[in-house]
Amino acid sequence: MEKNKQTIDEFGEVNLLALNEYEELDKRYTFLSAQIADLNTSLNVLQRTITRINKISAQYLPKPLPQSMPVLRSIHSDFPGRPR
Repeated sequence: MEKNKQTIDEFGEVNLLALNEYEELDKRYTFLSAQIADLNTSLNVLQRTITRINKISAQYLPKPLPQSMPVLRSIHSDFPGRPR
């Protein structure tokens, strides 16, 4: 019994608010983890969308833009650089 009391005394002072602090930190960690997961999901969706846009754009605009300028100018009257 005396040995147990000595062991407890060796612990020193105990922070009684530690459990409350732990619970608050755990809630914050859970919240931030969910936020990170949401951001990662959004990033993946955005990357897939950009890839899809690039693929579709390549089908409709197969030429580099400088080569397409004369065609665009002839089609659109308000396109910059169109002769008047």
